Amino acid sequence: MVPVWVADTQFATREIKKLNSTDKSFRQLLDVSRVGLFGHSMGGRVSVRACQVITGAQACLNQDGGLFGVDFRTGETVKFVAEQTPVHGAMLNIDLPIHAPPGQLDTEGQKMFEVWQARKSRLVQDFLAQNTKTTYAAVDKGTKLTHGSFMDVRFLNAQTEGSDPQRHLEELHAINEINVAFFDAVLKSNSDKLQKLLANGISGLSFERLH
Repeated sequence: MVPVWVADTQFATREIKKLNSTDKSFRQLLDVSRVGLFGHSMGGRVSVRACQVITGAQACLNQDGGLFGVDFRTGETVKFVAEQTPVHGAMLNIDLPIHAPPGQLDTEGQKMFEVWQARKSRLVQDFLAQNTKTTYAAVDKGTKLTHGSFMDVRFLNAQTEGSDPQRHLEELHAINEINVAFFDAVLKSNSDKLQKLLANGISGLSFERLH
């Protein structure tokens, strides 16, 4: 489905530019010279792949979308992005750690899991290193954020279930701070919030500029 979603993204960006040129309601109201793409999970890997093919993309944010899959048993790599192709714009990659449930794996399984995790990490690091534009990465410093923290589902479920939604709301606020800081820096040339993130981190994540 990745190529299909990438084609959808290309279509949407073309239509937005067309509206900005010809539609009386939108004409010249959009700044199509500053385009950023982002997504979560599969949407994150699609945004990165789209930033490889859409030359007008100035910013790309991946919210915990696996860029490479690795078969747990064979170690075979599944590539969701073009391995030797840089993205066209600046990039921020958020790759949250995956933890095996305690007691679920035996000694051999735990060893396979660690090899699997390390291989995926190396593939991502190599991919980020070959980018030619400014690239940032989130680094785990004991974060409690999980793959679901980027969505409002858990916050909404907590409300309907009558449990305390505060923690999930705080997670959403943290994610929003990250989003705004990155896009403000790249698309609006206002790096104040991003510099604060680089200095202090947020929610157990630190941020580093790779190049």
